[in-house]
Amino acid sequence: FKSNTNGKAKGCPAWTQSFIKFMTNHAEWLEHYNKRNNVETTFGAIKAKFGEALKSKDVVAQKNELLCKILSYNISVLISAIFCKDIKVGF
Repeated sequence: FKSNTNGKAKGCPAWTQSFIKFMTNHAEWLEHYNKRNNVETTFGAIKAKFGEALKSKDVVAQKNELLCKILSYNISVLISAIFCKDIKVGF
């Protein structure tokens, strides 16, 4: 939140609740915000690496395509960590 925020949101109860939690229980708010930030960063990285659009037309196929993108991203991060950290892996 900005330093001049006063907590009087116009028409958004979720924003008000978040601000109240920020003011009353800052540590818990930061823990929640950190999780959200990690998720949004991961989504952004997946979109940057594999593109934003899904090519499939069917809903089930779109779900499978998205799951494949997530799996591919996780594998690429794992491989990157193995090489960057010089981790010995035995398969």
